[in-house]
Amino acid sequence: MSAILCILGFIVLGAMVNNSYLQFYDQKICLLLGNPKTWSFHSSACAFTIAIGLMIAAGGVGLFAMDFVTWKRSDRFKGKRASIAAMLIAPTMSFFAFSTAIVIGVGIKDFCNNYEANGVPRPDSCHANLKNISGLETGVGAATVAGFISGFYGVSEYLQYRRRHVNGDKW
Repeated sequence: MSAILCILGFIVLGAMVNNSYLQFYDQKICLLLGNPKTWSFHSSACAFTIAIGLMIAAGGVGLFAMDFVTWKRSDRFKGKRASIAAMLIAPTMSFFAFSTAIVIGVGIKDFCNNYEANGVPRPDSCHANLKNISGLETGVGAATVAGFISGFYGVSEYLQYRRRHVNGDKW
């Protein structure tokens, strides 16, 4: 599960790096939370989603390392700290993954609702004219799936912690 989270994090990161910016002449603008009518764009939304994609990938690697520690099953260290850390990391990753999916989804919706083709409002032609939108939708999907997997990972880690450490099960 942690390897899948890492892969999904890299998918979000790649989708956002490649598709969240649009090149207009010599200017690179962020498509998220922007209004093409007034040329007001918020580059912080793109930076946020790129950083969260990297964080999801790093969190997946960290959770895999913690799984390795808990699988080790040594007598001196029974993985208690790794279980507690995973119970804290997984819900945090779930929150950030869902917030990233919301930012990307709202950004696409706002941009396409204000999209104009040849001076005429055309929200329906936004997907047809801009290749970046389908890449951003991939980022939404990957972030949403990562949020669900992170939430499931946190619940399963909590159930394992209860069984192992609270109820007295010694591996």
